[in-house]
Amino acid sequence: AQLPAKCRSCDVLKLCWGGCPKDRFAGSGFSGENAQNYLCAGYYEFYTHIRKDLIKMARLVASGREAAEIMGQSRKSADAD
Repeated sequence: AQLPAKCRSCDVLKLCWGGCPKDRFAGSGFSGENAQNYLCAGYYEFYTHIRKDLIKMARLVASGREAAEIMGQSRKSADAD
């Protein structure tokens, strides 16, 4: 509830959760709303980049397999490129 509207509507919020509160600016100065984390752009790029692999890992774990199995899958994908 304390995150700015931009964060609450972000498609990677469930991965970064707004980041650490110590990395947030005190206020945006515009709407009186709390400012977003100053690492936001980097978090967004990172989580957008790895999201597909995180989903694959979650599916492996949910099926009783090891998340580390993704390493072999990733290598096969890279070799195919």
